[in-house]
Amino acid sequence: MYTHVSCVTLCCDLLFGFGMVCARVHDMSKELPDLILTETHRRITFFHLALLSFFFFLFHLVSLFRICTTMETGECPFCTAEEDCFHLSIGCTRSRNFWTFIGLDLASLPEALGVDQLWIVNPFQENDRRIASTILICVLWNIWKCRNMKVFRNEDESNLLLSRRCHEDLVLWSNRCSSSAGRLKLVEWSNFFPV
Repeated sequence: MYTHVSCVTLCCDLLFGFGMVCARVHDMSKELPDLILTETHRRITFFHLALLSFFFFLFHLVSLFRICTTMETGECPFCTAEEDCFHLSIGCTRSRNFWTFIGLDLASLPEALGVDQLWIVNPFQENDRRIASTILICVLWNIWKCRNMKVFRNEDESNLLLSRRCHEDLVLWSNRCSSSAGRLKLVEWSNFFPV
């Protein structure tokens, strides 16, 4: 849960970042090509770049305020329940909806055992622990990204989009497998997710 102090710290970081952007814009205005012939043109261009940076800064400041006030309550962005790891990953109606969409019913998992129980239960029934772990991380990662889309952009993503991202991530991550058997297995598992 975020406090007012952490939001103030984030705002200070954002202000520092804005100062760094302005300094970089000033440096860029000095490096402009010779097409801008006079110092007046350079100053006008610097002004426009600085103004653009300032609006960019204001946009992020308003977004940050909205996020801090939303997170201050500790409520799930999809429902009014208290948000924690278990709720986000398994317990929320949004995550349960996605788990059901891909054909897995996790409603019987007790909250007291937390998210770690997914590695024990092995809902995908994959014998290779590394592959099973990769699939779980992929699904949880995309549930997290779905939550962030709701918080940061107020967008509700469809189950099909989440499933497509899981498919694409597993195909991408398969390239990092050291063995060709592991690579093929991840590509096979990517086809488990409807696209």
